[in-house]
Amino acid sequence: MLRKIEEEKVKALIVEHGIEDETVTTEQLNLYLVGKGIICEVFFVDGALFQKLTKQSESEQVDLRELVCANADASFSVCKGFCLDQPSVVCAFGESGRVLLQLPLGDNEAWKSVLGNNNPYVTDGDYDGLEKLHHRSDDEEISLDPEPDQICLVSYTEFEEGVTSVTLPVGSISDIQSFYFETVSVDSTGFVGEVTYEETIVGSEEYEEAESAIQAVLVNGERVPIGAPSFSAGRSRVWMYVWSEDEGNHQMDFLASKELNWKQDYKLVIEGIESKV
Repeated sequence: MLRKIEEEKVKALIVEHGIEDETVTTEQLNLYLVGKGIICEVFFVDGALFQKLTKQSESEQVDLRELVCANADASFSVCKGFCLDQPSVVCAFGESGRVLLQLPLGDNEAWKSVLGNNNPYVTDGDYDGLEKLHHRSDDEEISLDPEPDQICLVSYTEFEEGVTSVTLPVGSISDIQSFYFETVSVDSTGFVGEVTYEETIVGSEEYEEAESAIQAVLVNGERVPIGAPSFSAGRSRVWMYVWSEDEGNHQMDFLASKELNWKQDYKLVIEGIESKV
């Protein structure tokens, strides 16, 4: 379990980011994910259209990212903030802003004590504790490549202390009959994997080499998507890749990347970024 100083830190972060929601009644249980993480997303956009969007952003003072989200041929949420196999991330349960219980994702014994013997997390003896809490969405693996007439944008934001809040479809911890995290591997195939995982933007030592990005939680069979994390400070980057006739593939355009009018709104960065393909 967490040390006292860590418990107080988690509670302070939840309060700092306004996670306590007065509209939440005592009949609703909240799940919080707290810790260090990264938001990573990839966009494929028609090259000619992107030039128009860039000019529109400059002339109308409109956020380029907003325009790209609305017009991308395909967009992928590589990581929404936290990974299941990142032991330092804390999972907390609470109601009406009051933290009831905090569990590091890597503390298997603590999870057993919460979920009881009716949960597959405890009763499935074929895997270690992490796997028993894990439902991998392999069919959602990213494997697409951009076309030569498309540009690829890789956007990511790193944060040290973030909080994600999810309202669960149960009233208390004792109502949980089954509980899983739905994840997707950040070690994906195709060009998306090349410009994210192979560039160590995700899955790196900095994030404990975690690869199972949390997409949703499944509670008693009901799927609840994970929303955007909230945090006070972060470091954002966006890289643009364009087709090179000489190389026969997409190459990073470093100078053009630096000139992009790309705004990162930390609290809204994930909204609407599910794959359109």
